[in-house]
Parts: sequence; structure tokens; C-alpha cells
Amino acid sequence: MNTGLKQPLVEEYVIGPLGNYKEMSMRKLTESPTSSVPYRVRQFTFPEVLEMYITIKRYTEIHDILLESYGATLFDCIDNNLERCLVAYKSHVPIVYSSERKIWISFFYYMEYYTLHPIDFEILMNIQSSKSDDWTIESIWYAGRFYPDYKNFVDAYKNNTIPKMKLKFPVDDIKDTQIPGSLHRRSTSNEDAVNEDTKRGPIQFEPDGRRFEVIGQSVRYMGWEFDWKNSLVGGPQLHNVKFNRESIAYEIGIQDIVVMYSGKSPAFSHAAFADGLNGLGSKTAGLVPGVDCPDYALMLNISVVTEDFLTDSTLSNTLCIFEHNNGVPLRRHYANSHGQAGVFYGGLESKVLIFRTIFVVNNYDYIMDYMFYENGVFETKVYPTGYVLTTYSFDDKSDFGFNMDKRIIAPYHLHLFHFKVDLDILGLENRYKTVDIKVEKFTSNVSIYSNGTQYRYKLKQSIKKTEKEATEKTNESTAKYHLFYNEKYKNSHNEYRSYQLKTKDCVEQLLPENYGFESSIKWSRYKLAVTKRKTGEERSSSMYASFDAGKPTVDFQKFIDDNDDIVDEDLVAWVTLGMHHIPHTEDIPNVATAGKSLSFSLLPFNFFEEDPSIASRNFVRITPKDPTDSRKGLHIERYGTKETYSCIPPSYDYNILRKDGSSIFYPVN
Repeated sequence: MNTGLKQPLVEEYVIGPLGNYKEMSMRKLTESPTSSVPYRVRQFTFPEVLEMYITIKRYTEIHDILLESYGATLFDCIDNNLERCLVAYKSHVPIVYSSERKIWISFFYYMEYYTLHPIDFEILMNIQSSKSDDWTIESIWYAGRFYPDYKNFVDAYKNNTIPKMKLKFPVDDIKDTQIPGSLHRRSTSNEDAVNEDTKRGPIQFEPDGRRFEVIGQSVRYMGWEFDWKNSLVGGPQLHNVKFNRESIAYEIGIQDIVVMYSGKSPAFSHAAFADGLNGLGSKTAGLVPGVDCPDYALMLNISVVTEDFLTDSTLSNTLCIFEHNNGVPLRRHYANSHGQAGVFYGGLESKVLIFRTIFVVNNYDYIMDYMFYENGVFETKVYPTGYVLTTYSFDDKSDFGFNMDKRIIAPYHLHLFHFKVDLDILGLENRYKTVDIKVEKFTSNVSIYSNGTQYRYKLKQSIKKTEKEATEKTNESTAKYHLFYNEKYKNSHNEYRSYQLKTKDCVEQLLPENYGFESSIKWSRYKLAVTKRKTGEERSSSMYASFDAGKPTVDFQKFIDDNDDIVDEDLVAWVTLGMHHIPHTEDIPNVATAGKSLSFSLLPFNFFEEDPSIASRNFVRITPKDPTDSRKGLHIERYGTKETYSCIPPSYDYNILRKDGSSIFYPVN
């Protein structure tokens, strides 16, 4: 941050081997002050957060009001070893709503887990000044009412001219293990289920050792090869993705994770969080073997440098790589009729290499998998879990959510995920076309169909020539295939060797264009957009998106509006995934992953002469020795794959964690 100016600016620099790789150098990312980031939209820093607490502490009336109304406070809240404390939760006010830097702060009871125990108290703090002594609390939300002036609110409270709250700290009359949100096991009335639950469930293992190889930051598996790096902004990113030594993609990685809320209080009515604010690459750590990843997974660490650490810090168990049996055939067929050309069975287990990380951003956890199948299919999958955010409610019924407890609702919110897929299908010169599925009206000349107008499906291919042509909005029909190919390469049937990008889990964002926070996430207008790769369009979002709505630092719409030609160019596909989440009581204590996964895939389309997994030695073919009588025995072909196990490897030993838990709750270096 350049603070030597009358109006400070945020300037970014790249430090490293630039240009001349033999020397270290420094290059400014923004070439002039006018293109630097306004200081008002800078990221939060730890000193700034600390000063927020110091500012609140200066307002001594807040301490007294919180104690009297809610039985807890933010400071000096431990009395006779009893903790009756509060937690502060920050919601950013984007520049579109205020030219000054402001933040809403909501309060929750300090207990497991705090986002399920809100109180009805919010403060609006002005943090515009570079001198924290000048920061002020401007407005208050209390007991379901908004008070625009802090002093007037305090006077009214002291004079008893406004309705007052009177709540107890929740643990005064409830056991810790029964607190809603606690992840202690609960008892159940179904004793049979309790008894069965003590038995261990099925496990997977690698009977002959790992079938993948990791050398440095390169991974090899069943024809796949890729490199990975950890970006501080976006977390793990894949590079140089190839299958059978042929290029598929140069880069695949998440750009941002966004959550947008709704509610009655001022903090929640416009609450929106772009989670890249403090860097997704530092929000991963502590994967637990046997739960977050299988016992046998390879666990990887990463090193990061942020203001949270005085030096570079190693985050342990940040990534895991493992091969997984999906428990479903990848391909199979059973034939039991000579009239259908034979009696045979052929099948192949679906096994996949999974490269996993889990982002933990405040209350939400996001499991993110990159998945590599034996038949050349690549899939990206995201599972939201963690805790929902709740608000206090005076209404028996709410337009914003359903009751989760007495006077508590979990408001509706929208999850959005944006990915960059820099495709290099057999090289850099790619084309993008859609195969649209249409309904055609026609008149048949066949006598049995000649009873009027007929309808049939028809395929229409459409090559997209410009960036404006190459978009699909979130509310558009999905009756189409998205194909990417290199015009120089065809298969033996004269069809282009292509990859299909399949998107399915996207929802309409619903807000009007350029309204409020929407202007910072213009990528959310599109389930898919294809642009020409070029300097200045490396990322669809920025670390400033939480504050910069109205004047976005990265304006994704400009990627499209310059309308570059995209025929035989290096193409980037931008993919949006999303889900509407209306929380319900089964989201207590925290959100389960079942039924909530989101994904997109890259699938070969005329790329191979046949399914490449036909070469797998894990294929099973069964035929009868006597085609007329299977009771005489079967021929079972395993193509060299072993059929027996010499031993079952031991499961993960949790005593390792009992002795030293630094791989989960890592120390600060």
C-alpha cells in the first residue's frame, strides 16, 4: 500500500525471475497511479481488524447494553471461570453503497458453533480514516429496529424510550453436548442403529501399492499427467493437463467463491462475500486421514507467506491425492441370448484419481476435487459443507428463511463458484462450436406416419466466431453440447477430435445487472463464456471484489465486450457453478454434502477411435465354456490383474494425532 500520497493507493508488484531468468527483479502490475486500486477497497489486514475491536471498546455504552440485553459482551466476559462472551462477524459495505470505507459488525454468542447463536445487535462502523482514532460507530440495529445515529440510540436506551431485549446466555440452562451446533454425538431412540453404528464401515485400500506417481509438483496416473501449484489468491491450480501425452488444458483453477445473503437486518439485507478477499490459498489445511481423505491417501503440505505469519509458514495436510473406486461400473454389458449375438459379460470398474483440497472460509467448508478417469474424462466437483449463518428474528414466519430454533432463522443464500479452464486441445489454435438440439417440424412421406405434421429432433452445429457469440447466460436452454477442437486434427471418420465441456450445476443469480454487488461478479451472468486468452485477463475476479462493487477492479464483462475473434485462437472457457440454499433443520448441526455437489466435466468427443479405457487390464470378460450350458463352467478373463489379496493394510492410526496434532491444528511458524 502506497501511503506516501495524499490519496493512498494499493499497488501490486510481482517479484521473481522476470524476463531475464538469471536475475531477480520487480515489476509493477499497474503501470500508472490512475490504474492502481483505490485505497478504500483494499483487503482487510490483521492490524485493521485489531483496531476495529479497539474502536468498539472505546464505546463503553455498548459493553453495558450488551450485558444488560444479552447477558454477554465482547470484552472482559469471563467471570468466575464462566465465559459469557460474544463473537464479531464482519460484513463489508461495497463502494456502490458508500464512498467511504464502512463495515457492518454482527454479534453472536461465543459457543460451538457461534453462527447458530445470533443476537439481534449490529453496528455500522466508519473505518475510512487512515487514523484509527478517527473511526466511529455511526448506526445501530437493535431489537428489530434501525437507529441511524449512534448517540440518539444510546440516549433513547438510557431513557427507556425504546423497547429493550432481555436474553440469557444459552448455556445457562443447557448441557454443552446438547447445544445446537455442537459436534458432539447425540443419543438416538433407535437402539438398533446405535449398536450397528459401532461397527466399522467398509474401507478401500491399495492392494498392490499406489498406481500414481508424484514427482515434485507433477502427477502421473493411467495416461494422465499434470502439474499443480498453490496460488495464494485461488488455491490449488492445475497446469499442463495431458492424456496419453496429448494436450487437453494449460490451466484449470477456481477464480472465486461468492456467497450472497438476504435478510431483514441491514447487515444481512445486502451481505455478500467474495471469499478470495484474503486468499483462498491460505484457507486450506488440516485434512484428517480417514475422514477428509481415505486412510491411504498421499497427504501434501504447502508453504505460504501472508501477513498472518511473520515468515513463510507450512500448512500441513493441505492437499491429498488418492485413487478411488466409485462403486459403479465405468462400462458394462450383459448378454444372455444367442439372438443378440452371443452370451457374454464385459465390465470395468470405475476408478478415478482424485486431487482434493478443502477451503475453510469462516463458517463454510468447500471440498474441491479434481478427478481423472481412465477413459480420458476430467471432472471438477465441489461439495459445500460447514455451518450456516443465522439471524435473530421477531417474526413467527419469515420471508427470508425457516425457523432453526426459537427466534432464529437461517436466511436464504446463494453459493457461486467461478472457474477458469484454459483449453489447449492438441495445441493453442482452438475453435469453439455448439451442437444444438432442436425440434424440427416436417411432413412425412412414409404412409404409416402420414397423418399430419410431425416433429423430430435435429442437430445443428454452430461455430462461434467472436466472444459475444460465445456466451451462454444462466437462464438459457441447456439443450446443446459445447465442443472445443483443433481444426488441424480429425479422427479416421473425418470428425474433429474434440473435447466436450459439460456444465450442469448452475443457477440463475436473479439480481438485476449492475445492481449492488452484482457489478463485482459479472461472471455470474454466464454459465459459460469463452474468450481469447490474453494479458490483462488472467483472472475473472480479484482480492478486492468484496469492497469494489460499483467500480470493480476486474470487470469481467469487458472480457466479452471487446469481442475478440476466437477462431483458431488460444481459448479460455469460464465456467460458473452455483446453488440456491434455503437452510432447513437438517442443516443442523452443520450442512451435509449428500445431494449438494456441483460439477463440470471435460469429456472426449470423437477424440479417440474408441473408449481408451478398453486398454485397461482391470477389465473383466466372462463367457461360458459351453455357450449352450453355463453350468459347465465359465471362462473369466482378468488380463493379468491379480485376483487375490495377500494382506489387508492397517487403517490410519489416530494415536499419531493424539501425540502431535500439528498436522491438523498447525502451529504458526
